[in-house]
Amino acid sequence: MDIGYGAPGGKKIAWSVKGGRPTAVSFESLRAAVAPDEFELHIRLNAGKAGAVIYAADLTEDYVAFNKGDLGDPASMGG
Repeated sequence: MDIGYGAPGGKKIAWSVKGGRPTAVSFESLRAAVAPDEFELHIRLNAGKAGAVIYAADLTEDYVAFNKGDLGDPASMGG
């Protein structure tokens, strides 16, 4: 497995893991790669030719609280 981080649409990827082993990329470089509000996470399983793209978001606690409702009142669940 390979794991790397980069800017959206960018060609430069900071690989933290290659072939299942940590790389020599510095912690500071990896931290800088994930510091922006948006970044790409690249995961290669190295198990064939298929591929997929997944879009995800890290939602704020306020958004999650609004949508989960009051856990003590099932009728309020779902925002």
